[in-house]
Amino acid sequence: MGLMLLATMILSPSAWAEGDKASGKLKGWHAFYAKELNMTDEQIEQYKQMLAKREAAEAKWKSENKEKYEAAKKAVDEAKASGDKAAYKQAKEAYYAAKKDKDDANKAYEEAFEAMLTPEQKGYKIGLTLYNSVKWTTKKADLSSEQEAKIKEMAIAEGATLKDAKGKELHQAKAAFKEKVISEVLTAEQREALGNKGKGKPEKAMKEKKEKKEKAPKAKKEKKDKE
Repeated sequence: MGLMLLATMILSPSAWAEGDKASGKLKGWHAFYAKELNMTDEQIEQYKQMLAKREAAEAKWKSENKEKYEAAKKAVDEAKASGDKAAYKQAKEAYYAAKKDKDDANKAYEEAFEAMLTPEQKGYKIGLTLYNSVKWTTKKADLSSEQEAKIKEMAIAEGATLKDAKGKELHQAKAAFKEKVISEVLTAEQREALGNKGKGKPEKAMKEKKEKKEKAPKAKKEKKDKE
């Protein structure tokens, strides 16, 4: 799979909507994923079915909960503005309850999508996430096409080591990768444009990640011994 600049990832709302129809050929962001991840014909068909299922679930949710959801959202804003913590807590609970079915459908879609991918594809997908994140946060640096290509190459390589990363681990990986890019790819002038006069501290972030990984088995063993 060749290198692709972020411009190909920036899609209009209509392109997203077309992709969500999941009929005929994949479009928009979904077509991008299918191409970048080198999906098989079988995976593409599965992908379409997942999108169709999610679209149907969302349409059902909208028809049954749209008014309740909008009212709950308004109640959250009003409770927050009032400073009444008890009312705010209650309003948030109602808000999350109103959108639960939609959230469950999205979660099921995301889990099915991940389960469909091979380990290599998962790593590549994480790499795209790293690249996308850094590309946006370094926008003021006015990167050259060569730098963009280098960053994506680095991101894909890093993603291969993070194929199972989620939540906090993925968040930390993004931060560490950003610092690595600032240190190894950007010029002094570009770092200045970002308000970062130093060279970044990827070593510290990576060291913390390594130490955490090394401590995990020990902590698990200690917990087991206590039990």
